[in-house]
Amino acid sequence: MKFFLKLTILISAIISLIIITIIACSIISKNNNFKFTTIQNIQNYANSYPENIVSDNQDWEDPMFVSFYKKAFRLSFFEKILEATCLFKKQKFDPVALKKLLEKVTNSRINKKNKNISDLKLELKTGDKIIIFGDLQAALHSMTRNLVELKNLGYIDDNLKIINQNLYIIIIGDAINKNPYSLETLNIILLLMEKNPEKVIYNKGKHETNGYWESYQMLDELNIKAEILSQNVSIKTPLKDEINNLFDTLADTIIVANKDTDITKNKDTIIITHSKCKPELIDQNTKLIIFGEKKFDVLKESSGLEFIGYDQGAATWSTLSCPTITYQKFFNFYKDAFAELTIGETVKTSKLALYNHDVREKTKNPEYKKTTYNPIFGYIIENNQDNILSRNIFNIGSTMALTGITGPLGHENKIGLETAIYFNNLNHKNNLLKPVIFNDDNTPKIALSNVKKMIKYYNASTLVIPTGNITLLLYLDMVKSGKISVLFPCDGGEQFRKQETNSLPIKNIINFRPSSAQEVKSLINYIVKEHGVKNFAFFYQDDSYGKPIVEQAHEELKKLGITEWLDLPHLRSESDFEYTIKEIRKKMPEAIGCFSSQFPTQEFINQLGGEFFSGRLLFGPSFLYSQALEKFLKTRGINSIFSSVVPDPFDSQIEIIKEFRYNMNIQGHNINCNTLEGYIAGALISDAINKIQKPFTKEKIINYFENMKNYNFKGLNLTFNPEARDLSQPVFIRKLNNKLIKY
Repeated sequence: MKFFLKLTILISAIISLIIITIIACSIISKNNNFKFTTIQNIQNYANSYPENIVSDNQDWEDPMFVSFYKKAFRLSFFEKILEATCLFKKQKFDPVALKKLLEKVTNSRINKKNKNISDLKLELKTGDKIIIFGDLQAALHSMTRNLVELKNLGYIDDNLKIINQNLYIIIIGDAINKNPYSLETLNIILLLMEKNPEKVIYNKGKHETNGYWESYQMLDELNIKAEILSQNVSIKTPLKDEINNLFDTLADTIIVANKDTDITKNKDTIIITHSKCKPELIDQNTKLIIFGEKKFDVLKESSGLEFIGYDQGAATWSTLSCPTITYQKFFNFYKDAFAELTIGETVKTSKLALYNHDVREKTKNPEYKKTTYNPIFGYIIENNQDNILSRNIFNIGSTMALTGITGPLGHENKIGLETAIYFNNLNHKNNLLKPVIFNDDNTPKIALSNVKKMIKYYNASTLVIPTGNITLLLYLDMVKSGKISVLFPCDGGEQFRKQETNSLPIKNIINFRPSSAQEVKSLINYIVKEHGVKNFAFFYQDDSYGKPIVEQAHEELKKLGITEWLDLPHLRSESDFEYTIKEIRKKMPEAIGCFSSQFPTQEFINQLGGEFFSGRLLFGPSFLYSQALEKFLKTRGINSIFSSVVPDPFDSQIEIIKEFRYNMNIQGHNINCNTLEGYIAGALISDAINKIQKPFTKEKIINYFENMKNYNFKGLNLTFNPEARDLSQPVFIRKLNNKLIKY
């Protein structure tokens, strides 16, 4: 009896001890949620979770990680029992702490009137530094390594406090989604903001704007990691409102200026924004624009910071900071990376540096490489010494259609031009070219306004490869009067070679391409002689661009004994071709010449139907051709022949074209006839400023080209023809097999 009594007492004591242990462990477990308080804490948390998680789907735009969330952040019944008995311990994210931090930072920003501020002005001093994180996309592990590097540089301490008083940190936007650690990444950003008010700036990206993030996987992340907050049935997704409230306080553009300098002498500004810069913010004082990810402008393997060209005279760069498995797989991006902008007296004397590290190098203490660039011209600054003030800088201008119906042509010309200039600036640092290129949407009034702005505000009176016939016509009087000079316009009109009143050559203009008349002559002769065509129709723009070309086609046909054809004129803005289609179906021509722009040509073909072209040829001049149109025709099985003003960009072995292919591949740009024409234009103006005596003037440049005779320019034979005001280049024909021949 005594034995059973003792046993009962012992069992009761053990049960009591177990209950006390469970209660104690439960209390401990409740406090086991991870606290993001120091860099060391963050490292420990990151180390407890895998970095590269394979998504549940194969969608690079919105990878899903529900399986991982459930496995990593939800405890099984057995794990809960073990955790309650302290036999199992798992670091967990703390959504309660995040909620408090969200509310604290958001309320602080609202109290400081940060809500709904679109553009944030940041006035800094010479020598101040800005650390810029590109798109983070929830790359927790990479961000952690970047924070360690900032600590190693002496910029922040282990408590995430900025210790360099001249330092600012900008998160450029799209910090969340596309990886399974959005909440942790957001928590770290909020801690940085809390501990460094006014010094850490979180900028809106697409995912932080107008609830865009809610259409992505972060909702799943919230529902699992923060489910403890959704015990109230009225809350469908925990923290959604708090996150949107924070995002509403963020600016979408940061405008940086130097407050140390005399504003009457230096009004330079720098724009930092995620993906789009509002046009009204860019003016003659805007010297530099730093974007987040620009995946359609940076087609090569990115290092984390890439020079991508110019926007209305402002140098543009793209930043990226998310070497997640998605970006590794789809974009070949493997770099921990951030940028550092050091403010100079002017933007020209500022410095832009990249810190990066290849994540494939698995080391406990990664060594970051620092590369410093001149922010305006993109060349590397060696030994931190940049003698930019002693160099010769010459601004060139251009007005192009970069949007609208002729946008593809202008965009490709611009890429080629800027690529040639970029490599000139890398290789000839004493003579630097800076392009100032405006979009005119192929609208004459806009083009004229652009030219006037270039002269007044940018000191750019030499225009290189402007596109458009009707646009150039409107400012042609400025060319004739000598206010501006035009080099290599992307148009072969006779009106840009000889004056209508007296047929004298127009000075202050140099053409690279042969005339449209030469192109049409070659096309007509090739199609008649090589394909035996005698029945023609001409779909043409009824204006100063299309009329002269179709008239030249008529003349060539007459010379070949063909006196009948079908003319199908249309207005530039016309899109309904019902009457035109009735007429062409009556005539049933063997070949259709298109002397129009891309959009009406495609509309005409769509309305006519691709089957109509079975057994027929479509042909047109170089101005119409683009990769987009080529693809359009191929998908409809339409045989086409186009003229070209440059040799074959893919197969030609002459020096300038081999150089073009090599440099375009380095930059990750498309190779085609239009980018080649732009590249040749850029290479020629570069050649001129490296040969003529300083100071550079438009008159000296024109004179340089006028004196060319049998000049071998990297394989191109150039001789100035004073009557045609061109460099005596041949016409090429793109045959049905897509090969170019001189004709």
